[in-house]
Amino acid sequence: MSILHNVRFRAYSHATEDKSRVESAMRCVSGAQNVETETLKGHHGNPLVKMTVFLSKRKDLEAFLGKLKTAGILEEILGTLDRRMDEEGSLHMRLSKQAAYKGRIEITEKDDAISLTAKVRAYPANRDVALRVLVEALRE
Repeated sequence: MSILHNVRFRAYSHATEDKSRVESAMRCVSGAQNVETETLKGHHGNPLVKMTVFLSKRKDLEAFLGKLKTAGILEEILGTLDRRMDEEGSLHMRLSKQAAYKGRIEITEKDDAISLTAKVRAYPANRDVALRVLVEALRE
């Protein structure tokens, strides 16, 4: 059984970026082939494309967790879990778009990133239980 209910990825392709590169980065981190796009206007009227991927199938969630393990970032995630977990038991992270385009998964603190929200499978669904579940699973 997966430790996650679902994972939602979101990134924006700005007018100065190549949309296909951002899509490629989204595919790299999520493993999904379908990236949903929505054309928006930025604060100053500039064109902006919002890209999203939603994973909820067990095999997709397990594959994503495997990518995190292979990338060698589980220790970094464990070290920052306290500030990344919300009260509802969701984990929040940002991944580098540039690194993902090059085939690597790296955590970043920059705003121009792939944002992800992972809902942890915990009962009752709260921060403390979700933290315990994630710590136990990521240390395996």
